[in-house]
Amino acid sequence: MKIYFARHGDYQNPDNLQPFRLPGFSLSSTGIEQIKLTAAKLVDKNIRAIFTSPINRCIETATIIGQTLHLFPNQKKSLMEVASPFAGFKKILVPVDLYTNSVHIEGGGETSEAVFARMNEFINTLKDTSKNSNYL
Repeated sequence: MKIYFARHGDYQNPDNLQPFRLPGFSLSSTGIEQIKLTAAKLVDKNIRAIFTSPINRCIETATIIGQTLHLFPNQKKSLMEVASPFAGFKKILVPVDLYTNSVHIEGGGETSEAVFARMNEFINTLKDTSKNSNYL
């Protein structure tokens, strides 16, 4: 079994905000082209299923890849972007050390350990489901 990870393509963000889990932020034309190139590289990887965060730019990314691979993306909340009270802040105002920042943590933001645990649980579920399939 192989698990391939793909990040969403470039997205529209004219106000230079940190989106985290905010709605909107669709792929830009550059992002769409980036993902089409990514999809072309995945054609021969025998991917059985595509899983995506329910965030718009991620759904768009998974849908473009899914069209190429003839697969429908499955949305999973466990794959969401980190939760952070800095959502909507200008990118330059978001601390570099986000996961240890007291405002982030005290405001309900996730720690890196929490994000890892959430993602790891999902990956382990895939491992238990099918050892002979590849996933994105």
